[in-house]
Amino acid sequence: MLLEDSDRSRSPVKVIQPHFAVFPEFKSASYRDRYAILVEKLLRDRLYDAHASWYRTAPQALTAATSNRIPS
Repeated sequence: MLLEDSDRSRSPVKVIQPHFAVFPEFKSASYRDRYAILVEKLLRDRLYDAHASWYRTAPQALTAATSNRIPS
């Protein structure tokens, strides 16, 4: 997964819980932090391996240029 590195992706996100409770570690976390937490959980619980579970941040110019490409 590729995430744009910007002020918005690094800022805490408001949590709304109308149907399900949110894990405490996701509360007050930015999108960038949430992606890191998700990847850690996927690896720790052995649902994915290191080849299938990753994310990267990049500036907007790079994310726009590569958003439709699959990494090799």
